[in-house]
Amino acid sequence: SSLPPLPPMSQSVKELEVKRDQLLSQQRDVSRQFNALLTSPGGLNDTSALVRKNLQAAIAVAQQPGFFEYYRVKEEVREVERKGELKKLTQQIRRYQKEIDQVNSSIAVARPVVRPPPPPPPPPP
Repeated sequence: SSLPPLPPMSQSVKELEVKRDQLLSQQRDVSRQFNALLTSPGGLNDTSALVRKNLQAAIAVAQQPGFFEYYRVKEEVREVERKGELKKLTQQIRRYQKEIDQVNSSIAVARPVVRPPPPPPPPPP
């Protein structure tokens, strides 16, 4: 016994799915920008590791006479931090997710509910 064929999807559901796919694509692009800021060579992750290593070295030589040259953060990284780029990108990702959730809810409401047929009656004794 197979289920009856699904009714054709309404145009509005198709349009909502297209909109959701566009929003997902835009959210993916913003997420990639965010990831690139963190993981690119010389990006924020590399800079954080270098600053941490430099601080450990500075602590180790603090008891010795002389001058210790601290690691200088690249201007591009300082600019990203100064402008709050990661915070802005995080807010964009959240906005997209909120819109995606709303579209998914609209799709769920607009999509017809398909119920399986009732089971056949039991055979007579």
